Amino acid sequence: MQRKLNWHIFTLTVVCIISISIIGCGDDDDSDSMVTPTNPQLIEVATTTPIDFAKEKAEINATFREFYRAFNDRDLNDLRKTWYSPSNNSDAFAVAWFVGGYVEQVDPAFGWVQVSATIEGLWTHTSTKNEKWTGSNSFSEFYIRRRAGDPNTLEASARSYSSYRNQGGSGSTFVYLVKLRHQDWKIHQVDSHTQNTLNNRKPLNTHAPPNPRITKYFNDPDTKVN
Repeated sequence: MQRKLNWHIFTLTVVCIISISIIGCGDDDDSDSMVTPTNPQLIEVATTTPIDFAKEKAEINATFREFYRAFNDRDLNDLRKTWYSPSNNSDAFAVAWFVGGYVEQVDPAFGWVQVSATIEGLWTHTSTKNEKWTGSNSFSEFYIRRRAGDPNTLEASARSYSSYRNQGGSGSTFVYLVKLRHQDWKIHQVDSHTQNTLNNRKPLNTHAPPNPRITKYFNDPDTKVN
C-alpha cells in the first residue's frame, strides 16, 4: 500500500513538472506571437520632420540659378548636374518663342539623350546660337509637397519670370523639380515661353498664364508656399 502511494506521488510530481514546462514554453511563444511586424514606411512617415519651406525655396532657387548659368555658358556638363533623369525618361525640356506672327516652339523632348541633343541644337543652330535665357534667375512662385506614396521624396513646381529668348517682356519658365532623400533639388521638367508667346496662347480677357506643356507641373492652392 505504501509503495503504491509513493508511486502515485511520484507520477503526480512528474506531471506537475511537465505541465509547468509546457506553460513556461507557451508563455515564450505567446510573447513572440504578440510582437506585431512593423511597416518601415509607416515608421518613416511618423518620424518625418516638417518641411522647412524657407530652406527648400532657397535650395530650389540655387538649382535654377545654376541651370540658368550653365545654359547661357553652353556648359552641358554643369547643366547635367542640375538635371534629374530617371530610367523611365519622364524628364522633359520645351521652349517656345514668337516668329513672324506665329508661335515657334520646340516640343517637349523626353529623356536626357533627347533633352541634351535639343539643348545643343539650340546652342548651335544658325537662328538660335546667339540666344540665351533672359529675365530673372530666381522663382517667384513655389508649390512644394511630399511625393504621394514616398514621404522621403519632395517635389516642387515653380515659376520664374524668365524665358529662353527675350520677346516683349520677361516671359515665364515653368519648372518641376524633385528632391530625393539626402540629395539636392534637381530639375525634372522645364517649359519656357517668351512674353509674346504667352500673350498669344492665354485665353482672352484673362491674366492667367497658359497651362504648361510639361506633365508633372502642379499648382494646387494647398501646396503653394509664400
